[in-house]
Amino acid sequence: MLNNNNNCKNKFIDFNIIFQKEEIMRQPITHSISISTSTSTSTSTSISTPTPIPTPNSSSTPNSTSTSNSSSPSSSCLETSSLLTKSLLPILNRPLLSYQLQFCENVGFSEIIITTNPIAAPYITNYLNESWPHLPTKVLVCPSNIGSAQVLFRIKNHITTDFIVMSGDLIIKQDFLRHMADLHQNQHSMLTLLLSTNLNPTGQPNTSNINQTSTFAGLDREKIVFYADNTDDNGTLKNLVIPKYILTRHQNLSFHNNLADSHFYMFSKRIFTLLENENQKEIHNIQKDLISLIVKKQFQKIKSPIQPQPENSLDYSQSSKQVLTPELVFKMSRSFQSASREKAVHQNTFSCYAYILENIPCYRVNNIQSYVSANREGARGKLGYLPNEPANKSTYIATNALIGNKVQIGTECIIGTGTVIGDNSIIKKSIIGNHCKIGNAVKITNSIIMNYVTIEEGSIIQDSILSNYCLIESKLVKDKQVGFKETL
Repeated sequence: MLNNNNNCKNKFIDFNIIFQKEEIMRQPITHSISISTSTSTSTSTSISTPTPIPTPNSSSTPNSTSTSNSSSPSSSCLETSSLLTKSLLPILNRPLLSYQLQFCENVGFSEIIITTNPIAAPYITNYLNESWPHLPTKVLVCPSNIGSAQVLFRIKNHITTDFIVMSGDLIIKQDFLRHMADLHQNQHSMLTLLLSTNLNPTGQPNTSNINQTSTFAGLDREKIVFYADNTDDNGTLKNLVIPKYILTRHQNLSFHNNLADSHFYMFSKRIFTLLENENQKEIHNIQKDLISLIVKKQFQKIKSPIQPQPENSLDYSQSSKQVLTPELVFKMSRSFQSASREKAVHQNTFSCYAYILENIPCYRVNNIQSYVSANREGARGKLGYLPNEPANKSTYIATNALIGNKVQIGTECIIGTGTVIGDNSIIKKSIIGNHCKIGNAVKITNSIIMNYVTIEEGSIIQDSILSNYCLIESKLVKDKQVGFKETL
């Protein structure tokens, strides 16, 4: 076990970390978001080298391939700017991507690979250059119509060590990491998952935690021996068949339907070698395809990994004619042969383990509910990361924000930099972005206001989300999501 942060940094210095999932927000956030680039029905994409990306100032234009989604937008979608990628959506007035980058900075990774689609790449690159130039980041572009597992196969030439895949919509502190790495390395695991009992907590009483996840996992202590999605395409619970051999081989078996996949994975670099003979075009998604494949392959019969001895090796049958040195005795011992066999088996077999994250907040911002929840819990100081604005008890107000006379700002509020709030306005449990103009006698309650928003005098905003550059002229905006540059 590691005992301090310095050791933690040294331990992980040889890991690559890969952020997967950058859906361009021309499409809304939906429940069907996966870890990779946006999905489509096409499965004919071939595996090739990732395309170099142009910089935002380059004379070349990024590929105009549009993102698509098989499901139509619903009331749970968040409409935002076509110029705003999901990773740059503001959480506590800072881009979502900044939380994963801060995670990496705190740990000290030697390389950070960010995979994205052609449309989002220039904006992400520009943000990295402006705000995180000191981090060792690399942006790789992959088509929008391939899954997260196919992204891994596509970029495998860029990966030389054991590596971590982290979803680009995940917000989590790094405190668990050294313990998860101990499990991964001590068990010689090919894949170790982070499963959470506390994914997207709301701070409210929760009597149906099992409904937050569709994952059904069978664990023998930390080893995953069964892993399946227990809902159909409509979200209805379905019957699962558990093979008899799993029940007979594992006496410490326990089943869980309240553990959510956090989309944080530790991989051994061996995975690319051991999957060479698989039909990789049928392995689309890490969660739905790759994990299940590895779990099932744990039960395949393994040929003995001990190879015949070469001619120049010691002949133990003639050992009476040789001098019995300590080295010879050790090599003849069963413990040495057993250790050699165990090491070889680890190098040639599939294994999958789970690290259970308990009592630690873990957020995936993959739908409108989790987006609102992450902002509100962050304003309460329960996100694990604090806003950049200075704290004044339980309120955060930028030093250059201009607050008018007789303005009431309640608890759990954030006021961004350069924002102007007119006289006699009331702000309660809301987040106001940067460079907003709030008129006189405006009342904002339980709402999220993004950047450069203008709200006219006397307006009332309740339980709503206002996207960048929108203009509010209405006297009442309630339970609405106002899109980019929209006037209401």
